[in-house]
Amino acid sequence: MHGILEISIRGEKMELHPLGGLYLKNLDALLIADLHIGKIEHFRKEGLAVPKVAQQENFKNLNTLVETFAPKTIYLLGDLFHSSKNQEWESFSNWLDQQSALVELIVGNHDTHDFKSLPHDKIEITHEKEIGEFSLSHEPKEDSKKFNICGHVHPAVIIRGKGNFVAKSTCFAQFDNQLILPAFGVFTGTHKLDIRSCNHIYLNTPNEVIKFK
Repeated sequence: MHGILEISIRGEKMELHPLGGLYLKNLDALLIADLHIGKIEHFRKEGLAVPKVAQQENFKNLNTLVETFAPKTIYLLGDLFHSSKNQEWESFSNWLDQQSALVELIVGNHDTHDFKSLPHDKIEITHEKEIGEFSLSHEPKEDSKKFNICGHVHPAVIIRGKGNFVAKSTCFAQFDNQLILPAFGVFTGTHKLDIRSCNHIYLNTPNEVIKFK
């Protein structure tokens, strides 16, 4: 599929999507990290001029991934929500109602809220998950016996080219026993990685995922 980069880890074929989602082909599972739903509405209430259309972008991107992969299960690797309940929570609840896949939230450090308002027949909530050869978590697990897939870090790298060319790109960051997903939310910050510390880096460009290292 155009723009998607396929890699293999622990015998599992993985598809890395430019929007930041990871699809595990054999397990038929879509993984997404750090949506931070509610952050845009929270900032707007505080008077920051964040375009309201940015709220819709998260759900547009979610739908693109679901339509692309049609997964059996969707794992949200934490920080699904950013703030107390607001209008964006209702949008997510409506999105859940439209899903045929099982949706499971692996709780992150920002997910400190009461989830009673969500349709619980549509979402399961847990703190860690093991599927196949993989351990799923929000924050990186350095002592995992299985290969750890996580979020939390919001990885990005600085790219320098000829002349004064400088650009920042979000990325998938692979280490010996870990793969960190980029933040999926359209209005999230980033953390600059030390490229030397990573085994492989896969850049998210607008149209494709590119192996950078």
